[in-house]
Amino acid sequence: MIRLIKNRLLVKPIIEDITKTGIYLPIIDENIPAKGEVLSVGPGQWINDDYFQKTVVQPGHIIVYGKYAGMPVTHEGQKLLIMNEDDVIAILDMDSKQE
Repeated sequence: MIRLIKNRLLVKPIIEDITKTGIYLPIIDENIPAKGEVLSVGPGQWINDDYFQKTVVQPGHIIVYGKYAGMPVTHEGQKLLIMNEDDVIAILDMDSKQE
C-alpha cells in the first residue's frame, strides 16, 4: 500500500454517470466538483513548528473535491488520486436523509 506523509489523502474517485435506477447521465458540465472515497490518510502536519494539526478526513469518508485536485496514480490496477487535505471542499454525510 502507499504510505502517505503530512496531510495527504489517497482517494478512489467515484464515477457517477449511471443513476441507481440504471439511467445513463452524460456529464455535461465538467466544472462540477468530483466525489471520491478516502482510502488512506497521512498523520497530519506541523503548523509553525509548535502545533501538530491532525488530518480531519478519515478513511471511508466520501469527499467532494475540485476537478483538478490531486495527482493521478495507478496502484494495483486502480486509478487513484493523491491530494492535499486542503483540496477537499466537503465531507458528505451519507447517513443523513436528503429531501
